[in-house]
Amino acid sequence: MIKMIFCLHRLPGLSREDFQLYWRERHAPLVQEVAPILRIRRYVQSHSFTHAAIAGRKTSSLGDASGFPEPIFAGRFYERAVGPIASVTRPIGTAS
Repeated sequence: MIKMIFCLHRLPGLSREDFQLYWRERHAPLVQEVAPILRIRRYVQSHSFTHAAIAGRKTSSLGDASGFPEPIFAGRFYERAVGPIASVTRPIGTAS
């Protein structure tokens, strides 16, 4: 299994809400469509948020990150342990 984590920053002028809506509603279905080709077994989207209790504080060195996609790819050893990619029981895009 190979897990990658990316740090996304939205385009200037794009609100956090619009970015997250696009990422959830438009981009996630594209990932789901190509998942079998790319051997993606799971795809996680971790969205950023603001909270009054931490407003104005620097909480990480990542700046104003908008989100963190985590594609998890199948590998030969992983498939031997849990079965072929077709046996995924939870489709991409569903709650874990």
